[in-house]
Amino acid sequence: FHGQTGTGNDIEKTITECTDRVKVVRCRSNLEVLYTLYSLRPAIESENIRLICMDTVASFFWETLDTDSNASGLHVSIPNALKRLMQYNQLCVAVTKPVLFNFTSSAPMLNKKRTEYLSETWRNMVSTRVFLSRAREQNVSISPSVFQASINSPSVNLSFEFEVEDAGVKELA
Repeated sequence: FHGQTGTGNDIEKTITECTDRVKVVRCRSNLEVLYTLYSLRPAIESENIRLICMDTVASFFWETLDTDSNASGLHVSIPNALKRLMQYNQLCVAVTKPVLFNFTSSAPMLNKKRTEYLSETWRNMVSTRVFLSRAREQNVSISPSVFQASINSPSVNLSFEFEVEDAGVKELA
């Protein structure tokens, strides 16, 4: 809302209208994620949903890898269900997951080799990767509000730093 004029009530009303349209589903297992994805289709069509966000998609990966005999199948079924939803409904899907780094090199954090642990089905589905980390100099954090970003896709390779302030986000030179 940077630069927006109006009263505090106007801004609060706009925020309320935006957040009222956000639907949150908390899944506690891979099976619940899969069930939720399959049950979303009617809501996507009736409510004109265009974005699905999944936070920490790998949260159940480690937990079920050795203990659940269906885990490997679910690690293929979930991305396939997402792919079908995207294809048939023109959806954008944003997924987050923690990154595991190979710390053997002295390269900056964004240039380090990342260890991939999700299935090939997940990897083949990704069109754009965005890596975020705290900006560091010689392994010391510059500031808690300064971050590095790296965006990688077939058409874009971009790295930059930005700072999060009370007034908004500012790109650093």
